[in-house]
Amino acid sequence: MTIIQPVSKYNSFHIAIILFFLLITAGLYVYQYNAAVVLRHKIRILEKEIIGLESMDSELKSGVYALIDPNNLENLADKSGLVFEKKPDYLNLQTDFKDLTRR
Repeated sequence: MTIIQPVSKYNSFHIAIILFFLLITAGLYVYQYNAAVVLRHKIRILEKEIIGLESMDSELKSGVYALIDPNNLENLADKSGLVFEKKPDYLNLQTDFKDLTRR
């Protein structure tokens, strides 16, 4: 009795190659997914940090605006002994620096 075996297109070598590429592809997919999750986590952390920095920035701005408030500047000038000059005398290039221009 003769046993006839059908011709197999895919032998075990071909199946091993297909499984190898499947495993490599699955590994790359898991790596890419993990990288995306890590980046999403870092983005959320940086967004929270930005919110904190924005609130710190607004606090600093309000402090600067309080310092340069005209009323506050007048009080500071009074405490320092400064006097408001009604008619300030500015420098004049033609009269104050005659000696420098003759060289």
